[in-house]
Amino acid sequence: MNDTLTTTPPAVLDHGDLQLLTNRGYRRVHSSRDPHGEAVRICRKLNPVSGDMIVLFGGGMGFIRDAVLEWGGIRLFVIEPDEAVATFMENHQVPKADFKGANINDAVAEITRIQVQMGMPDILLILNPAYAAAFPEPARELSKWFRIGRNTSRISPPRKVTSRIKTVLLLDSGYFLKQEIIEGLEKNRLSVHSIPVSDRNWRITPGNDAGSFRARPGFIPELLEMIAREKPDMILTINHLGFDREGELSHLLEKLGIPVAVWYVDSPTYILDRHVEHVSRSHFLFIWEKTWLADMRAAGFQRCWHLPLAGASHFISTD
Repeated sequence: MNDTLTTTPPAVLDHGDLQLLTNRGYRRVHSSRDPHGEAVRICRKLNPVSGDMIVLFGGGMGFIRDAVLEWGGIRLFVIEPDEAVATFMENHQVPKADFKGANINDAVAEITRIQVQMGMPDILLILNPAYAAAFPEPARELSKWFRIGRNTSRISPPRKVTSRIKTVLLLDSGYFLKQEIIEGLEKNRLSVHSIPVSDRNWRITPGNDAGSFRARPGFIPELLEMIAREKPDMILTINHLGFDREGELSHLLEKLGIPVAVWYVDSPTYILDRHVEHVSRSHFLFIWEKTWLADMRAAGFQRCWHLPLAGASHFISTD
């Protein structure tokens, strides 16, 4: 029996054997003789341990999924890069994939968020060769973030916060004061690194979806990579730019034990508005206008200081 998707199907089931359409014709997703044994061998080669996270690119008929789950204590994420194939598999009683479609950056961002929540376990990538041949673009996109096999976390456990600041990571929103702040920090002999938070200059705004923060694809994984590489003593942002309404970035940085400094060069009450509850009260706030200090302290921010706009060159000292 030959079961197909459409007139030009990206996948077919031939006598229960899933095949994907590649530029060289159809290719089997699993071994036609012993798919379960093949899946077990793949898992043994990975040598997963309890607590690992496994990312499977291309779930197919579920043989590899089942072999992974037999190990126990493993968090598994299945990516089906083609919506039509994912729907096709679900129609044939295969469990739903965790991520469907070719937007790999969104999948990586969600996987990374969960990785942080779980305490930064290693990620093991299984790249189904048939899927890589049928869907090369999303496969290449995924390989930018993870290599095949074990990806060991390089994020150190939370460290003791001290008053000695040597390295600062600036969340670059493109705000006009960015260069002045960098120059001020470097004058104080600090090492400064920056990371763009969005393709546009988003911010938290009340009741306006078009103006609400949307991080660019890959922001969180790139942020973690930079934290692992540069080991900043502090994260710095202007007007809380880069922090989302749901508070996920605040939660992530708290997990990593990295303090956050925010310089408000506009009205903090307008910028935060109803979303103030989503921002960590542990952040260090610097306000350009003294009259807003009382409002921010009343909102629960006890670490608030006055810093006028002329203070860019003296934003922080090394002591």
